[in-house]
Amino acid sequence: MPVERIIKYFADNGFTLRKATANKLIARSADVLENFYKAICQVVLQQDYVSADETYHKVLLAKIKPTDKGSKKGYFWAVSAPKLGLVFFVYEDGSRSEQVIINIFSDYKGTIQSDAYAPYRKLESDAYPDIMRIACLQHVKRDFIDCGKEDKDAQEVVDILNRFYREDKKHKVGVNGWTVEDHLAYRQSYAPDILQDLLEKLEEISSRKDLLPKSTLAQAVGYALNEYNAICDIFKRGDTALDNNYIERIQRYISLSRRNSMFFGRTKEQDVRLSYIL
Repeated sequence: MPVERIIKYFADNGFTLRKATANKLIARSADVLENFYKAICQVVLQQDYVSADETYHKVLLAKIKPTDKGSKKGYFWAVSAPKLGLVFFVYEDGSRSEQVIINIFSDYKGTIQSDAYAPYRKLESDAYPDIMRIACLQHVKRDFIDCGKEDKDAQEVVDILNRFYREDKKHKVGVNGWTVEDHLAYRQSYAPDILQDLLEKLEEISSRKDLLPKSTLAQAVGYALNEYNAICDIFKRGDTALDNNYIERIQRYISLSRRNSMFFGRTKEQDVRLSYIL
């Protein structure tokens, strides 16, 4: 929420709050909540299934010289524990480099759900033997939806991906005594045939001689094939989501802020505070 809106809220309720005072109170709140933030981070990273995503916001910079830029696109990384409903944000000078996510998960053991952005895929390497990264089916599906309904091949892939959702929602862990073990067994019964149909369709499209390498369909197929193993890994557990929608819904608060405010203000000592004042 922009500071101006906070001030207006107080004013509408009969309180006068100066902008400088509001900024100081926000900074003091960050100090008070620091240990709470650290505790959330610790609890989230103790879970054996988390999801991760990143988004951006314009961040105001301190101009030292007249030629310095006044703002930049700063990236915020979010990590959530869907089963607990907990999430924390990390901001490291707005960086989107792989080192940020590697620092977060350097000691992690478990399953991470994400899109195919390169820093996440690096966690699949032998350097991180205790991590299994699983894909987000919605990211795969969106690329084919972008091809348009007139593209029959793309729509067939969308239909195949939708079969995962139709089957998976027939049962829900915790309802009518359905356990994680039950759901894993169920997934392992329905998923193989759909996974095989998906692979065959992707390979069929990929082998088309008239497929332009830079076309939307070619890009979608390439992404899906690169993610195929991570898609298969979704079904090695009975307690994971099929997609990253949970954390993407949380990230929408930042997306909304991009439309409602011009930028996040910051100073050098406030970098880490941006991670939890959200």
